[in-house]
Amino acid sequence: MARYNKGISGSFSGKVGTVIGNFYKKKPYMQSLPQPSTKPPTYPQLVQRARFAKMMAFNQAFQGLYAITLTSLAVDMTAYNAAMSINTIHAIKGSYPDFSVDYPSVTLSKGLLLPAADARVAAAGPGVIRFSWTDNSSAMKAALASDKAILMAYHEASGEAVYAFGGARRKEGTGLLDLSLFSGMEVETWIAFIAENESMVADSVYVGRVWVG
Repeated sequence: MARYNKGISGSFSGKVGTVIGNFYKKKPYMQSLPQPSTKPPTYPQLVQRARFAKMMAFNQAFQGLYAITLTSLAVDMTAYNAAMSINTIHAIKGSYPDFSVDYPSVTLSKGLLLPAADARVAAAGPGVIRFSWTDNSSAMKAALASDKAILMAYHEASGEAVYAFGGARRKEGTGLLDLSLFSGMEVETWIAFIAENESMVADSVYVGRVWVG
């Protein structure tokens, strides 16, 4: 890969003919398109592709959330790519080709705020689940009473997620999530917090699997 300053008509990003332009650490680079390989993939390559595909199916459901909750990991990459990296390494279990997502090990949010304490979840009427937690706010900026709860749920069979924040505060110790889309089904759930001005987030905490009434 060769670095260039201005090229023929200035730096560019994307594919043009047989070359690709990109930026790394604010410096423009240009490289040729890779040639398709005629060799069959090796076993380690098959394993990694299967792990990657399994995690991609999960992460796509939370892609819009990651731009808010995983910016601390997005160094020289997008927040979505950061999610793919950390979760493919830490949140895939099983053996090839039968991989699955290890939900308690998934990272949906990463930051400096204090995580939720004693988090629990239960059905709370038709199409609604209730999260509850212990108020662990203090005078420290790492856990303020005004922090907004981020409530998240994932339905494995459909590959769809529902998440919301702003409806409950850390000091309240409880919050509801509308999951009418998944009535009569089971979902996986997580909770995190985000500062009132959305400048900081907390690590996500897996709360458990719950049946939606």
